Amino acid sequence: MKHLILNKKTYSIALGVIIILIAVFLMITKRTPFHNQGDDYARLGTESLCYFRNAPAAFEMYDRSWLILNLSPENITGLYVNEPSMTDSRHTEILNLESLLVHEDMLQADLTTRVTAEGMTTIEQFFVRFNALRADIAFGEMEYRSETDDYLYRNPGNLFWQNLNTIPCDDLDDHIIVTDYVRKNIATIAPVDAVHGGTWYVTAVTLDPSTQTGMVRFEDGHILESLPFAYDRAESSVRISWDLNL
Repeated sequence: MKHLILNKKTYSIALGVIIILIAVFLMITKRTPFHNQGDDYARLGTESLCYFRNAPAAFEMYDRSWLILNLSPENITGLYVNEPSMTDSRHTEILNLESLLVHEDMLQADLTTRVTAEGMTTIEQFFVRFNALRADIAFGEMEYRSETDDYLYRNPGNLFWQNLNTIPCDDLDDHIIVTDYVRKNIATIAPVDAVHGGTWYVTAVTLDPSTQTGMVRFEDGHILESLPFAYDRAESSVRISWDLNL
C-alpha cells in the first residue's frame, strides 16, 4: 500500500480540508461540528473532532468507545476512551503528533499517548486514521523499549483496526454525561423498586441525542427491567423523565 508522508504545510492543508468537510456534513444535519466547551473530563480544545462507537456485546451489553481529536496546525492532542462491557476500561490521553501520512482517503497519525488501564500508566504508540466520516483505531501487540520506557507496535504492518463514526461533539457529551449519570444513579432514580433486598445496577444504556430519549436496561440480581426515558442536560446537570409511552 503506497503512503504519502506529509510535511507541516501539506498537513495543515489536508487538515483544513477535513475540518471543512466535517463542518459541511454536520451543518447539513444541523448539528454542532466542533466542541467549544472546556470539559475537564475530555480535555477539549476549540476545534475538536469527535467520534463514537456503541456496539452490542455479550449478554445484551454494549462496548462503548469514543475519540476526541484536538487539531492545530502544529499538533494533534485529545482523548480516546475504550469501555468494554466485560473488562476494565482504558483511557488514552493523546500527547503529541510524531508523524502523519495519507492512507487512501484518510489521514493516519502516529501519536504518543499516556495510557491508564488496570491501575497502571504507560507511554504508548498510537495509530489513528481519520477523515470526515470516521476514525479507525489500531490495535496490536506492543513491545516495551527499556531505553525510552515506552511501548511501540511490535508489527505495525499487522494491526487490527476498529471503526468509530463521526458524531457532533454536543451529542458525544450526551452519550458520556447522561449515560454515566444513569449508571451511577439508577438505584435512586429508577421508577420501580428492586426486590428481595437487591440493588439496581445498569447493564446497558442507549441514547438518541436527536430526540433526547434513551433506553436503559437494569437488574437487581432477581428481575430485569428495560425502560425508556427522556432527558434534559445543561452542561453536567442531567434530569431524567420516565415516560413509559416513549
